[in-house]
Amino acid sequence: MNSYSWSANICGRKLWYFVPPNNEEYFRIDRDTFLKDIRTVQDRWLEAAVVSFIQEEGEIVFVPSNWYHQVHNLEDTISINHNFVNASNVDVIVELIIKRLMDIDVELADCRSCFSSAEYNSFCEKILAADIRVNLAQFRSLLQLIIDDRGNDINECWICPRHRSFSECKKDGNCLEFMRTVIRTNCACEMGNSLVCNNCLNFMKQYEISVTAECLARICYIEEERN
Repeated sequence: MNSYSWSANICGRKLWYFVPPNNEEYFRIDRDTFLKDIRTVQDRWLEAAVVSFIQEEGEIVFVPSNWYHQVHNLEDTISINHNFVNASNVDVIVELIIKRLMDIDVELADCRSCFSSAEYNSFCEKILAADIRVNLAQFRSLLQLIIDDRGNDINECWICPRHRSFSECKKDGNCLEFMRTVIRTNCACEMGNSLVCNNCLNFMKQYEISVTAECLARICYIEEERN
């Protein structure tokens, strides 16, 4: 579902292959299937910009959103894996939900008239949940939960002076540098202390609630348009 993830090796060794976003097409077989082992087509690696490395015991690998990857255990291995969403990639997941929903509409176009609006949307929600493990209602609930939680601690949000959408902010180097400057100016974190200072923590919560509110508005708009 386009989330971030990390994988911590408790013991054993793993061989990883990473493919940059969109380059996974070099290894696609059909719409929903990729090669089980890209080692069988090494002639495509250079053009696909494949990144390969070995993860040793005690190491943690971070997997960013939209990076196709394959993992092979080189020996008996135990690892802990965790998928997560934050303010940096929540908009990517919204885009995925929208894209999958449009795909479903195309696939069901010939029989959509057989259902009422409520029946059709309920059916689409079930397909979304089965396909990408999340649907509109579930993600809306998650976003609202985040807003309610962050709203308990702060009474203001972060507003970008350049863009209306935060998805544009993270593509703009000037915006990112402006945020870094704000953080550096107000930061009171201490070297050697793992705790984040209140100023930095509040900034993160302001940013999170702003990004989440924007994504929630998009989800609610889609739901209203489909009813």
